[in-house]
Amino acid sequence: VATVTTGESAVKVLGQPDFVSADFNVTADGMGNPNGIDFFNSTTDYLFVADTDSSRVLVYDLGTDASGVTTGESASRVLGQPDFVTSSFDTTASKLYVPGDVVANSDGTNNYLYVADSGNNRVVVYNIDVIVNGENGVYFLGQEDATTANIDCVFGVSAFCIPVSLDVEIDGEEHTLWVSDSSHNRVVGFS
Repeated sequence: VATVTTGESAVKVLGQPDFVSADFNVTADGMGNPNGIDFFNSTTDYLFVADTDSSRVLVYDLGTDASGVTTGESASRVLGQPDFVTSSFDTTASKLYVPGDVVANSDGTNNYLYVADSGNNRVVVYNIDVIVNGENGVYFLGQEDATTANIDCVFGVSAFCIPVSLDVEIDGEEHTLWVSDSSHNRVVGFS
């Protein structure tokens, strides 16, 4: 955005075919209550959208020039679901349940996407060097494994437990992942 002015109209829309539609659609070109978004530039540019009510993350492959995005464009890949028309939730390595936010980051070797998987009380980490529809997460923060979604945190309030994570951010200098833990009135950091 080179210049922004008060009252300026948007020039592109994703998730709807036009600026006057507002339908909930579980398709490659539809969305259901999108929340967190993040842009990641590696060898290609990706836009990640936490499509909360569809329990998925949509991945838009923007190429090397995001200005080529067209209104109503379909997502190129999906995480948290096996395909673009499934909208179910579960606590597995490949499923999400109401993801609230996303943030992408590179550690210098690998490229990762961190997803606040709010309904499963965890953060799911995906390796995004190559993205495949419905792929498994590689790490699960806030739970002991990929199939646990314990909101009561058996371990009690600790450095490990993060129920109801709604927001994730990366500190670029230290590569610390910050996660909001609204149930315990705190924010926790993972290095």
